Amino acid sequence: MTETSFALRIDDQVVDVPAGTTLLEAARQCGIAIPNVCACDRTGYAAEASCRFCLVEIKGERTLAPSCRREAEEGQVVRTSSERVLQTRRLVAELTLSEQGPEALRPGSRLAEALAQVGVGATRFGHRPTIERVTQQHPAITVDLDACIRCGLCRTACQDVQVNGVIGVAGRGAEACIVFDANVPLTDSSCVACGECVQVCPTGALAPVAAPIAETEPTTTAETICPFCSVGCRIELTVADGRVVRADGADGPANRSRLCVKGRFGFDFLHHPDRLTVPLIRRQDAPKHAVAVAGPDAVRDFFRPASWDEALDRAAAGLRAVADRHGADALAVLGSAKASNEDAYILQKLARTVLGTPHVDHCTRLCASVPPLGEAIGYSAVTAPIDEIDRADVVLMVGSNPEVNHPVGATFMKNAVRRGTKLILVDPYRQSFARHATYHLALRPGTDVTLISAMLNVVICEGLYDRTFVRERIDGFDELAARVRGVTPQLAQRLTGVDADLLVSAARMFATAERAMSFWGMGASQHVHGADNIRCVIALALICGHVGKPGSGLHPLRGQNNVQGSCDAGLIPSSFPGYAPVSDPQARARFTALWGTELPAKAGLTQVEILNAAHEGRIRGLYVAGGNPAMANPDLARTREALARLDHLVVQDIFPTETAAFADVILPAAALAERSGSVTNTDRVVQLLTPAVPAPGAARPDWWITAELARRLDAPWRHDALAGLFDEMAAAVPMLAGTSWSMLEGRGALALPLASANGSARSLFAERFPTPAGRARIAALDGRGPAEEPDADYPLILVTGRLLEHWHTGSMTRRAPVLHALAPEPMVRIAADVFDALGLECAARVRVATRRGGVTVAPCRDVGLQAGVIWMPFAYFEAAANDLTNSALDSTTRVPEYKYCAARITSET
Repeated sequence: MTETSFALRIDDQVVDVPAGTTLLEAARQCGIAIPNVCACDRTGYAAEASCRFCLVEIKGERTLAPSCRREAEEGQVVRTSSERVLQTRRLVAELTLSEQGPEALRPGSRLAEALAQVGVGATRFGHRPTIERVTQQHPAITVDLDACIRCGLCRTACQDVQVNGVIGVAGRGAEACIVFDANVPLTDSSCVACGECVQVCPTGALAPVAAPIAETEPTTTAETICPFCSVGCRIELTVADGRVVRADGADGPANRSRLCVKGRFGFDFLHHPDRLTVPLIRRQDAPKHAVAVAGPDAVRDFFRPASWDEALDRAAAGLRAVADRHGADALAVLGSAKASNEDAYILQKLARTVLGTPHVDHCTRLCASVPPLGEAIGYSAVTAPIDEIDRADVVLMVGSNPEVNHPVGATFMKNAVRRGTKLILVDPYRQSFARHATYHLALRPGTDVTLISAMLNVVICEGLYDRTFVRERIDGFDELAARVRGVTPQLAQRLTGVDADLLVSAARMFATAERAMSFWGMGASQHVHGADNIRCVIALALICGHVGKPGSGLHPLRGQNNVQGSCDAGLIPSSFPGYAPVSDPQARARFTALWGTELPAKAGLTQVEILNAAHEGRIRGLYVAGGNPAMANPDLARTREALARLDHLVVQDIFPTETAAFADVILPAAALAERSGSVTNTDRVVQLLTPAVPAPGAARPDWWITAELARRLDAPWRHDALAGLFDEMAAAVPMLAGTSWSMLEGRGALALPLASANGSARSLFAERFPTPAGRARIAALDGRGPAEEPDADYPLILVTGRLLEHWHTGSMTRRAPVLHALAPEPMVRIAADVFDALGLECAARVRVATRRGGVTVAPCRDVGLQAGVIWMPFAYFEAAANDLTNSALDSTTRVPEYKYCAARITSET
């Protein structure tokens, strides 16, 4: 025994348990299974103690105690199956069963299992139906209130864990029942379909809408990593006959069994009939045209099936022909942050060592948030994971809507706010997350630099900055102070629209906090001044000393599931793996020795620049593995023209995407859930992928396809196993130092770096930054404003973004039936002043136009948007928002300005 543990007797066993252990947990340690229905040992759930199945007898006490809530004590004598206990449980079981309708008890539910443990299959008390028999059909969730036993778990799930505030309990006593919002049907409520209630409901009163399977059909379970946002949720898939029939949250390092609507209801895309199952070669009678293709069937019409050998030979021959005619500089490679670390590593290696081109990039470029971080502190990853927010006193959130873009991460943020953490939200949109903010600084779009500069002005002028930290660990403070001296709160109020007193209060709260975290998202980065936006946020955190201690740090919220790992692996034009600059002769010599091949000495073009060069005829051959620039890039008309002008295009994907319509060869890839590998989430945790379901037809992992293509291009290396590929990458990437494939297989997840200056991989840089001098550097600003301002012809501001239900270009989520049912059609959200002024109340369609094109779409009035602003999602090919967006780039990050361009609206009715 230790000082924090003690012994007690349960039935005939003596057990030693730590302080705080419940009797239910102590019994489990003894191998004693106490029946229970409402107990939930997941993070965020307090004991409900409402079902009373888990009652036990404690010597010396008059009443029975619920073992799920009662904590173990020194010397207790507990009986879990005395006659008194068994009789009481049977009575409780019969009373509970009386609340179930004759057909409401679901086989396999926790209630059914508990009834079987107790030995009760019928009740003497008849059936007392609910006040009104209610069965509701929602696109994602089935509601049967006649199966509800009012245990309260769903309310806890919604109110306390996910903090969505939809599920409550109405009525008293025997009339109590669960309700949604103000007692409306679930379909009409504010439910976001995260499914947390479904996962914990012990009776099936709340259940997922799923494809039926035969009762005799065996099921298995397997785990995978969510392929959508960068949080990196671990998911348990229930599989029948090779098909996913249910998804539940697994206890992963990032999600602790929580999921969002996409992770829980989005895996049907794996079995969609559009999946690529054989290689395809373009038919000779199918020339390329620079027009949008309406759907996958139209894409397939241009191609014929082929064997792997024929397709790979054709792909390699086309790339070789371009190099022979125009040189290696006419070739480019684009990858994807939805692939694995190994995929990214081998792809950039092929580009640099086999094709000999420096032009290698991936879709992370379109939301890059990290370059200013590396510039400031010499480290291109978050300094603290999301859950460090538990220790923070204050959180600054700039340009992010986490409930939409990082929903599971947002739950931990909301949990922290409920425990007392103060939130400062800087974002133009009056999003639902703002209800949790102490200060919502709703600035005008495009004025981030002015707002944060004014906050810096307050902190510096009032002497609220951390003088010791500034003196010992930062360069550039004096230049910063001079730059922001004239940016007063009053000036900022005129330019940003944010009240000066509100701005001052927020700045003081952030600066005087003992511990504070800073987050930023694509609302900050996707501007031509995105790097400046981020530089200001970093500068504010640095001068306040909010880096390098628990509950403090810098965290760019990444867009896709493997953004961090893809960048670590070197799938960017400016750096070798591990962010070693390609312009550095020592770095180039190191990788030349590692790979045995002379390497390009210059940085290559970025994603948008590659397509611009293709439009101009300088890039003639392109290999796209997993990306979809024909939907993701700005100014899509020009992008499609560029793709149509290529001499040779190889596309590797799981679906026939809009980009694949322009391909000469299409190679079918396996999805993440169908293969092995590793991915690295926004918290810099590497997680192991293992196959959960088989890949369809002839689809293969991306790394295998790239290796086979390299072999046909006479690569001087061979990669035929993941273990060797990962270990080679780990040897090249400093952040992976000390890791190996065998270690990852053994642990399942590795938090990077394995060792750090303060002895953990959480809040880094307690003593020094990884720069040559060990000091952070506050960078100067480029000083750019928006590339395009509204005028008389285009008087509105168009902003684009993501929907909760759909991810990126929609190639996966729009092929998931539940997600499609929840968000089936494109729309444009319109600020109330514009909507009313144009009289759009009865308009079925409107025309949204910019200087680059126009789309026709349904209008939606949105009171959360500021005057003169409209917003569109970019997941719908029928009304592609990126037909409208501006291709102007940030000079540092090379990110396009998706969050600001001039637009107009006209009614189509």
